[in-house]
Amino acid sequence: YTNAGKSTLLNRLTDAGVLEEDKLFATLDPTTRVLELPGRQEILLTDTVGFIRKLPHHLIEAFKSTLEEAKYADYILHVVDASNPQHEKQMHIVYDTLYQLDIREKTVITLFNKQDAVTEREPLHDLRADHTLAVSAREGTGLDELKELADTAGAKTVGRVIQNRESVHPGTYLGKGKLEELKELLYDLDATGVICDDELSPAQLNNLEQELECKVMDRTMVILDIFAQRAKTSEGKIQVELAQLKYRAARLVGMRASLSRLGGGIGT
Repeated sequence: YTNAGKSTLLNRLTDAGVLEEDKLFATLDPTTRVLELPGRQEILLTDTVGFIRKLPHHLIEAFKSTLEEAKYADYILHVVDASNPQHEKQMHIVYDTLYQLDIREKTVITLFNKQDAVTEREPLHDLRADHTLAVSAREGTGLDELKELADTAGAKTVGRVIQNRESVHPGTYLGKGKLEELKELLYDLDATGVICDDELSPAQLNNLEQELECKVMDRTMVILDIFAQRAKTSEGKIQVELAQLKYRAARLVGMRASLSRLGGGIGT
């Protein structure tokens, strides 16, 4: 999972000198270094891009070659942020993503990292791993995921609105009352944008921007923006651009369908 301490672990074991940041997706390009074991046997350790909840399928497709590094591994070191209250859910997401990539029947060693930041000592289990270890590559704390995404993208979180509905509004995602509450909050906090912790349809995105009179981004847009900032190599930049183009193309097709339905509805 992203920000679990994979790069820190690689640096600690091999002096790799790769970027370490307490931010999501600090690593996009795989880095491989040699590690000499006590018996003088040498192995290769590869640090890859991390996963996240609802990782856009456009990114999975674009970064397939990078993510599939795990296919050629003899062992998978599954690094878990043990200090994060959601670590069990994050572990499930990692295994689900590996399954989507058809990476199976690998020997998995799960490292429950950031032990120095764990406040509640509870038994840690990973029934799908062959081995588990409690480790601490470096001190670190877990933060709210959406706030962390916004911070990583360069935004400052000033407020939050939570909606409890059985289903989202098809036109504006938010119900009428919650939409008015958000308008007032934007005015009171002098906020310049809104981030939705879900994927918005083209119509919902457009309607929200008109209603709120500010920039609106959904979860996928923020993740794509972060990946664009993090990409350093030519391959990484091309992969991000490919994911962005696929996402925008889907948005344009959806918007065209919305406009077509609107046109038919008013007799044009």
